[in-house]
Amino acid sequence: MIGAAVAAVFVAACQVPHPISAADPVVALFGVHAVDAANVAECESGGDPAAISDTGDWGLFQINQVHAPWVHERWGWTMPDLLDPVKNTVVARALHRRQGWGPWYMSRRCHGLG
Repeated sequence: MIGAAVAAVFVAACQVPHPISAADPVVALFGVHAVDAANVAECESGGDPAAISDTGDWGLFQINQVHAPWVHERWGWTMPDLLDPVKNTVVARALHRRQGWGPWYMSRRCHGLG
């Protein structure tokens, strides 16, 4: 977990309409990428962990169903499990480690990343 002072820096720099805290799974899992990740989540789902798109994107980071086999193989989770914001963030962080911000390229005009 990161300290409150570091979290305050994230909050100060964050563009999302709600503050993120040190207890937030986005901060805990994305670390130095937390502000960017919070912006991606805001662009993708409006910050709604229960969001499901018409194109098969699930949860906070709108994880696409194309990743379902990998998610199930790696964690044993189904797509409905990704409506849990912590599980969704775990998958998002693993995708980010593998592919950078590429999986979220369709919303790049909103978040301004890769």
